[in-house]
Amino acid sequence: EHMKSHSTESFKCEICNKRYLRESAWKQHLNCYHLEEGGVSKKQRTGKKIHICQYCEKQFDHFGHFKEHLRKHTGEK
Repeated sequence: EHMKSHSTESFKCEICNKRYLRESAWKQHLNCYHLEEGGVSKKQRTGKKIHICQYCEKQFDHFGHFKEHLRKHTGEK
């Protein structure tokens, strides 16, 4: 799992150009920000953003909680 973070393979959103290491995170991004029910494309979604941990894929809608969580993986204080 750790070695995936060093991979050059990534999944790119063709709508906003964000890149993800994991296909599941990329699909989550598409579903949250760019797709209506049934897979119909839409423009950038307004509302709460979802932050996805690149290490364990846990999701946060508050950036501060997301950054706090990341410290568990990085060892930062």
